[in-house]
Amino acid sequence: MRYILHYTQPGDVVFDGFCGTGMTGVAANLWWRPDEVQELGYMVKGDGTILNEEGKPFSKLGARRAILNDLAPVPRSLLTIIRLRLMQKLSTVKLNAS
Repeated sequence: MRYILHYTQPGDVVFDGFCGTGMTGVAANLWWRPDEVQELGYMVKGDGTILNEEGKPFSKLGARRAILNDLAPVPRSLLTIIRLRLMQKLSTVKLNAS
C-alpha cells in the first residue's frame, strides 16, 4: 500500500495484472481518506499534501484508479484449446485406422 502512495498521484492508474486478493484495487481507492494515510504514520496537511516521517511532502490525498486483471484464465483457456485439438486429431487417427 505504501508503494502506491509513494509512486502515484491522485487520478493515476494502477495496474494489477495478477489480482491475487484484490488488495491493490482496495489500496488504490483508499488514498482519499486522511485517516487511512495517517494510520501508516504520515501527516496530512489541510490542502491534502501528505508528509513523510521527516515532514517532507511526497504525495497528495486522492483516489487512484485501479485496473485489475486476473491472467490465470488465459493459460487455462489455452490448455483447453490444445486439449480439444489433440482430441480431434486422435479421433481422426482412430477413424482412419478403422
